[in-house]
Amino acid sequence: MNRRTAVVLLVLSALISAAQGEAFNGTTYILTGSEVEVVQAVKGSCFNLTLHTKSNITLISDSGDQVPFNSTVNFWRGSYRYRIITEEPVRGHLNYTQPLSDQRLVVSMMPNESFRVVLPSGYSTGDSLLGRARPTPDEIYQKDGKMVLTWRGAPKHRVVNVNYYKEKAPREFQFFLLLLLFVGGLVALEYLINMKRLRSVQEEEEEEDPDREERQV
Repeated sequence: MNRRTAVVLLVLSALISAAQGEAFNGTTYILTGSEVEVVQAVKGSCFNLTLHTKSNITLISDSGDQVPFNSTVNFWRGSYRYRIITEEPVRGHLNYTQPLSDQRLVVSMMPNESFRVVLPSGYSTGDSLLGRARPTPDEIYQKDGKMVLTWRGAPKHRVVNVNYYKEKAPREFQFFLLLLLFVGGLVALEYLINMKRLRSVQEEEEEEDPDREERQV
């Protein structure tokens, strides 16, 4: 991630905070299709970060300047563990990206940690069949045509699971169900017509040959 991208993420995070009317001291996950852009608020001179895949990490101060740092990374139990150290204490945001697939985001939320998720434009969540966010977000609102989900700090560890879908998906799913019912109705109607026709043919044969059943016996 280059400096321009990092600054864009910082600006987006600031705009979201402005919409809330207060500073957001947490982590923002911005979903962009095949990856998630993470803006993590930090304060201090030493930060630890655990990621599933390697990523280019940048540190941006609240003033918008890119802050140089030294880092080490170790691979342990399937995760990359970063240790980031700056020469002086800094207050700002760590910015990095992680891959995303299946229109689903799973985040481990540490005690007293707050974070929010910004869905891609044209996407939504909340349908019990197509996908929803669990546990239920503390706040949901729209910003620049995007749905934003916010969880405030909880006293215990939680795993947040966000399944999302295109906004038109519920209508398409309803249309599919109606089409399925219509086709099922046609099949059932054809079955009833065929059964009625078969009974009619059997009755006509019995009327033409009333001794047929006795001969069969």
